[in-house]
Amino acid sequence: MNAVADGARRGLNVATDAAAGGGGGDGGAHRGGGGGGGGGGGGGRAAGDIRRFALISDVHIFNTEDFWYERALDFTNRRVFGLLNILMLRGPDKFSRHVLAASMADMRANEVDHLVIAGDVTNLAIECEFALSKEYFSRFGPAANITAVPGNHDVYTGKELKRRLFAKYFGEYAQSDVPVMSPRDDGFPFLQARGGVAFLGLNTGIPGSARGLVGPAQFDAARKMLTSPEGKALLARTKTLIMVLHHPTQDPKMRGLPRVRDIGHDLIDWVDVAAFCREFPIAMTLHGHNHVPYQGRLTLAPNTYVYESGSGTLLADNPSRIARYTVFELDDAGTLARTFARVWDPETAKFTSLELPLPTMADVGVVAQV
Repeated sequence: MNAVADGARRGLNVATDAAAGGGGGDGGAHRGGGGGGGGGGGGGRAAGDIRRFALISDVHIFNTEDFWYERALDFTNRRVFGLLNILMLRGPDKFSRHVLAASMADMRANEVDHLVIAGDVTNLAIECEFALSKEYFSRFGPAANITAVPGNHDVYTGKELKRRLFAKYFGEYAQSDVPVMSPRDDGFPFLQARGGVAFLGLNTGIPGSARGLVGPAQFDAARKMLTSPEGKALLARTKTLIMVLHHPTQDPKMRGLPRVRDIGHDLIDWVDVAAFCREFPIAMTLHGHNHVPYQGRLTLAPNTYVYESGSGTLLADNPSRIARYTVFELDDAGTLARTFARVWDPETAKFTSLELPLPTMADVGVVAQV
């Protein structure tokens, strides 16, 4: 048996599925739906339309059992410092595999139709991490019900551009329904239709850097995809358009956000993202990276919501940053009707619901901490 695959399976045996960790769920108004072709919804909703989708990010899976089997040459670069940070400073269990396993069960209990993964599925972008992370996420359901983009930790060094481990393990979640015009030959951007929703996926990772960049070539490729005959047909048969990327699209100077610009974690061309959202009818941008959950409207594109869900696995001392994922409910027209977070409670080892008010136009320029 392949050592990496075998290690991933042994890693799964360490953390239980913990369906009890789901914590009861939040039934809300959800009835039927089903991301990839499930049961029918209420009046006006086509069979298979997405009614609920979830956003999770920055799970930072570290395979404590099997990183020893990775090639020694993979640790002759900046990755060795990341490994030392995990083993000696932060601790390998700071981002919990148990919580990730429980979140997959909790999503099923809450009738989530589709899952969006906004990057950083690994710590060091080594193969055993990708394999183990994929094993956990595959518990959610079929590949057609999952959308994923990479984060900076998934392109940790320049070698990842050649090894393409994200594509190997998560590529089936980043398939495009419109011919891809990829400037970096990495499959991005992609445009996919899933259950009445169009997802535009971008790769903002810069190897060796915590900063992010979409770049003119990727913007141009996305623009061509959206305006192509295939892209126009896809948009015509979907109800809402959502941009998914890893780095934050909100102005980094906004109140309530960490000083991402000062510590070099910003999206370099966030202004261009806002311009793109004004050019196309993008209903919301979903991202990760900061491990700080927030919601609002883009300062320079107020018709577009912006959400970060925080880390999906972080066992933080600060309760506002502890592991969670966000659930979005769409109405029959595909309009955002409700959001709530499922927040991990370490005391009960279950998720609890936190209702999130929808940002209004009065929230433009203001970030509401979750």
